[in-house]
Amino acid sequence: MRKLLTVICFLLLVNNLMAQAILKGVIADRNSRPIEGATLHLLRSGDSSLAAGTASDSNGLFIFSNLKPGLYILKTTSEGYLTYTSPALGLKAGSTENVTDTIYLDKQTTHLQSVTVSGRRNQITMQPDRMLLDVANSIASTGGTALDMIATSPGVTVNYQEGTISMNGKKGVVIMINGRPNYMPAGDVVKMLQGLGSGNIQKIEFITSPPAGFDAEGNAGFINIVLKKNPADGLNGSFSLTGGYGKGLLGAGSGNFNYRASHINLFGDVAYSYTRNKPYTTFYRRVSDEGIIKESYSITDRKTRIPTINGRIGFDIDLGRKTTAGILMSGYDNKFRLRAVNTASLSSKGNVDTMISIDNGELNHWKNYSANFNIQHMPDTKTIITFNADYVYYKNSDPVNYTNAYYNSAGNLLYQERIETTKETPINFKVAAVDVSRHLDSVTELSVGAKTTVLRFDNNVGFYRLGQNLREKDSALSTVHALREDYSAFYVSLNANPINRMNVRLGMRYEYTNSNLSSPWQKDIVSRHYGNLFPNALVSYKLSNDMTWSASYNRRITRPTFNDLAPFTYYQDPNTFLTGNPALQPTFSGTVKTDVQFRKYFLSVSYTTEKNSIQMYQPRIDSATNKLFYSSENIPRLKTFNALLTIPVNYLNWLSGNYTVSFIRQQADLVYEGSAVKRNKSIWSFNGVQRAVLGNNWAVEVSGFLRTGDIVGILVQKPYGSMDAGVRKQWGAKGTVGLSVSNIFNTMQFHFVAEDVQKNLYNTINADLLYRAIRLTYSLPFGNQKVKERRNRGTGAEDEKSRVN
Repeated sequence: MRKLLTVICFLLLVNNLMAQAILKGVIADRNSRPIEGATLHLLRSGDSSLAAGTASDSNGLFIFSNLKPGLYILKTTSEGYLTYTSPALGLKAGSTENVTDTIYLDKQTTHLQSVTVSGRRNQITMQPDRMLLDVANSIASTGGTALDMIATSPGVTVNYQEGTISMNGKKGVVIMINGRPNYMPAGDVVKMLQGLGSGNIQKIEFITSPPAGFDAEGNAGFINIVLKKNPADGLNGSFSLTGGYGKGLLGAGSGNFNYRASHINLFGDVAYSYTRNKPYTTFYRRVSDEGIIKESYSITDRKTRIPTINGRIGFDIDLGRKTTAGILMSGYDNKFRLRAVNTASLSSKGNVDTMISIDNGELNHWKNYSANFNIQHMPDTKTIITFNADYVYYKNSDPVNYTNAYYNSAGNLLYQERIETTKETPINFKVAAVDVSRHLDSVTELSVGAKTTVLRFDNNVGFYRLGQNLREKDSALSTVHALREDYSAFYVSLNANPINRMNVRLGMRYEYTNSNLSSPWQKDIVSRHYGNLFPNALVSYKLSNDMTWSASYNRRITRPTFNDLAPFTYYQDPNTFLTGNPALQPTFSGTVKTDVQFRKYFLSVSYTTEKNSIQMYQPRIDSATNKLFYSSENIPRLKTFNALLTIPVNYLNWLSGNYTVSFIRQQADLVYEGSAVKRNKSIWSFNGVQRAVLGNNWAVEVSGFLRTGDIVGILVQKPYGSMDAGVRKQWGAKGTVGLSVSNIFNTMQFHFVAEDVQKNLYNTINADLLYRAIRLTYSLPFGNQKVKERRNRGTGAEDEKSRVN
């Protein structure tokens, strides 16, 4: 009987499969270039009701499976193209109907005079593996920076004091620009993002479940900043100018261009920004030394000027119908100028012993250039082969001058000293990568690839005591270190639709790392050789036309960076020092995540465990001298639970909004001065944006966020938030004018405290780093505005730039 039932079930399954039909084809433009992301709706011929929907992939391929036999109409749309509607298609059981060899879409001419502001456009779009932020159409961010947009995004935290970015409560974020990672130190990446104006940004992708083709580096995932493109025939582009005031003058200008003719495409962009600010920070610490209470209180009053310029230029050429090659070059220059007046007082038993006045100036100069060669070949409609070769060079110069004056409790000058510190850091990256993607059948795609990266990082820190005609080097605080690192990776990824309504993505990545940190006086300070497997999986299932469920798992790594490891001592003031930690180990994390999307409502729940989590700027106080040392430390384990709910609110066609509530529960197992310390904290975060589209192409927008705190290793951060607003007017061919105000109520203030009586620890930091700012922006497109598809082009260095710190 059991065998008979098995045979019957098998026959029913075969009959069901034979009764199904498959429809597939290719979408392309009139130049036979595949169109990615075209929307396809399959309608029943009888009543035009929706039978199924899908989108074309990067090769222009689409497929409908598990269809019932019958008559259908295929409707295809893509931005910038006319809608295509097929004649009635008769699908038979067990058949595969190729619509034509290719469906060609005709260009749609979109003139600037007809542009209107849509109140229904979603600023935030949620997908199973990422969140998309529409920057180009954000009104409140007009004239702002990339960091402004990132800091106010749901689930994202920017620690301005230590210069780090977290997603969903996890550190280890890799910043990319157009798919190319940024190799700068974490704190300097934040400065770079402050100098990158929003005028040239199209969107920002927050990728929390990256596929195997991405590097395993970065426990939290990737933030990819996508710059604007003008993919049209002839010459076209746009430019924008911004002027404003916060705690000083603010200015920015940006422009981009695109020239396409026949089989060549030349494109580029440039952006400049200038920012003045007056950051104000206070530090307090208290220790007990054999029953004597010692205190230190300091104030840092700074004035900063940050001119930044970045640009890129690229050239693509079609070598034939199947092969495209290109060269992309980019550069960056940032000069962070600082002038600060610092005061500090040292007390014992409640009485001031010594007062210190510190006058210092700094010029932190970063410059970069990089080059990429890319070639893409399609031997057939099912296969894409891509090769990338990259060279990336950075140079950092950071001289700082200090004039320290010491006074007794009566205010009498005791003595004065002058100190100069220098830092020269050249960084070189060489990257080569090859990727192959092939459709094995109508529902399965296989991707494989290999990548190798070679890093050379040198750091020369000098400490000099100055006198009259004297410049004496302090060898104890001067050092030279070199980091030599290479790592190779191999990956395989499978993307399939095993049954109707289900998508499965499985991947495995292997990375092998050789890392060596040495100095002229000590070889092999750190010498490590290790290989690891990094699996990832994502499954999504369409429960109905309105609801989709997905689940994912990924394992990732965050390697210690140069400044984390190098055992130098960096002078900040006479009683505060930064030092490296050669014993630091890499962090490994595993994340389980599940999502449910109902129409545009989105709920995401994740749980992450981190082993040897790296926490920056962990304080250690020498109770005898009351000196403070900051260094990166491993904490044995960090557990993070995160829940995020996104709610769209569309009242009317002209009034729309999007609101997000997230909850984070963190449990940190720490070690301080050799003893175990536990930190537990619940964190709530609220983000919202409301937009109204008025008559005559006027639009207004209000956005804001509130976060109830954070855990930063041994430090606990207090609540903070911001509210922004903007108004925009479009005049068609005459351009667009926008006025925005950020941090309206000056609530972007940051307060940290570390307190443990048993560990003889009390340390507070209060920082006012950001102030209310108002900006006025004018932007204008030029040239031919006929939209045409351009190659979606990546590079081989798509995941590295956060490795240098």
